[in-house]
Amino acid sequence: MNFKQSLSGYYYFFYDWAVTVGCASPRSKVTATVNPAPSLSITANQTICNNGVGTMTVGTGLSDFNTFTWSPVDNLFTDITCYNSYTALTNASTIYVKSGTGSVTTYTCTATNTSNGCSNAAQSTVTVMPSSPSVAAMPASICISGNSTLALSPATGWGAATFQWQTSTNGYDFYDIPGATTTSYTTPIISSVTYYQLVIKNSAGSVCAAPGVTLAVENQTVVNPVNGSRCGSGTVSLEASLGGGGILKWYAAASGGSSIGTGSPFTTPDISTTTTFYVAAEGSNSLSETGGRASVVTTTGFLTTPNWGVVFTAASNFVLNSTTVYPVGTGTVTVALLNSSGVELATTSAINVTGTGATSPNVIPLGFSVPAGTGYKLVLKAYTGITDLLRDPTNTFPYASPSGAISVTSGWTGTATSSSYYMYGHPDHYPEPRRV
Repeated sequence: MNFKQSLSGYYYFFYDWAVTVGCASPRSKVTATVNPAPSLSITANQTICNNGVGTMTVGTGLSDFNTFTWSPVDNLFTDITCYNSYTALTNASTIYVKSGTGSVTTYTCTATNTSNGCSNAAQSTVTVMPSSPSVAAMPASICISGNSTLALSPATGWGAATFQWQTSTNGYDFYDIPGATTTSYTTPIISSVTYYQLVIKNSAGSVCAAPGVTLAVENQTVVNPVNGSRCGSGTVSLEASLGGGGILKWYAAASGGSSIGTGSPFTTPDISTTTTFYVAAEGSNSLSETGGRASVVTTTGFLTTPNWGVVFTAASNFVLNSTTVYPVGTGTVTVALLNSSGVELATTSAINVTGTGATSPNVIPLGFSVPAGTGYKLVLKAYTGITDLLRDPTNTFPYASPSGAISVTSGWTGTATSSSYYMYGHPDHYPEPRRV
């Protein structure tokens, strides 16, 4: 819109005037330059032996700065003998670290040029290895033959340390085990005493420690069991000798049950009729435990033969004492042990069973000797009379015993399956077979 006439009271067009009053020259450009601080580097991250000495020193930047301070001051020294502790904010281009306690500390070096005000900082992490490392073996000794898993303790806190497992047959000539370079190692099957050690080196390649373990192999035997007798009711003294180490344990049954006495001679409870007792030589690592799924959950079954059951691994030699089944009806079951190729290794006779399902556990005595190995199957070989045998279709495999000696890895129907068939709560044990 164009108005030719002036509108009284309006302000036209021009605002915020800038003016100079008096005399002034034109402006000149002046540049303020910020130069980057010189580079600074210190010794790289390192892992040192417990109570060993680590060195941290300034590399790049040594000639560009004249003051170097370090923080934190924990475990820092100004001399290589680590006698004089470093004091905060004092100047040192080289510093030493030593500690008898395992730790991980990140140190900061602050460099300053006091003449021009330039400063920079660099960091380095020092890991001090744990003190008194040890090696634990599970199991701690071997019964006749088997393997063991060795593990470094503590398992963490080793930073950039390197590891090498070694083995020896005499305890002093040790040789590297190829590829065994982590904090744990599973031995091969051994049948005689074997020595192991773990050589631990710091990040500079120096040996810091070599904790070791001796794996004893116990081959327990019962020698010359001696019967006893008496006239009339009362106790009877029975004897046996021990071969191959371990201890003698006495039982009231050929398999299963708890020990009723140890050593020799053994005094029986009061008896009024001729009674058979059993003695076994058991190793120092002998134990009884339960592996596999503890009990049935569902109330449904699927009865079929032959050879449906479960698959398991034996980490060590053991005796499979028994298993539990849940039958419907009255009859018999026959249980067999198969190897990974499906070859039958052992079998029971026809065992009487009776029940109504989930509330009727029936313990099946086995007494199967199982060498260390994989792919074993515990299966229902045959049955008579019963109308069903419970199983669980939903599982969380594996089901392992506390020591890891036995681990049930799947069900078995001619192929591995996620359903667990028939066999529950497998008690395993590590003795020599019991003698009458």
